[in-house]
Amino acid sequence: MLAQAQPDIFSFCTHPDARLAFVQAGVRHGVKAIVTEKPMALSVQEARALCRTTDAAGVKLVVSHQHKYGAHWQKVKELVASGQLGRVRTIHATSLGWMQHYATHLIDYSMWLNDYSPVARVAGHLHGRDYFGAGEAHPAPGYFLGHLEFANGVRGLV
Repeated sequence: MLAQAQPDIFSFCTHPDARLAFVQAGVRHGVKAIVTEKPMALSVQEARALCRTTDAAGVKLVVSHQHKYGAHWQKVKELVASGQLGRVRTIHATSLGWMQHYATHLIDYSMWLNDYSPVARVAGHLHGRDYFGAGEAHPAPGYFLGHLEFANGVRGLV
């Protein structure tokens, strides 16, 4: 399909264990950008392999975080940017969904609402084996807490 269609952008929805092979196929067929879903990978080593593959070929790799383009999130961004809330000191992002399904969105929202100030420090805690069972497409601990300190002094709690 890639050889025949020769797309500029290759976007696919797969389980994370298949991502590297799809990214490699996209690079082999000359795509300019690849859009994947979350989680990006199931290990740091695999995430690095994805980045090495696309970086070496000059291909843009994007992890899809489309929610922030919805009207409700755009309104939140507008409210924060307007200054009506005063100076933002802490962004607290929480969800009942488990880490591999939603945490990456929460971190992305926090960074976006904070104008992508670089993260200076991070600390985290993981607990539980709730979602490591057989058949889980996105294995993850049952609970996590992340503390981010952005370069502009804003704190993030996820």
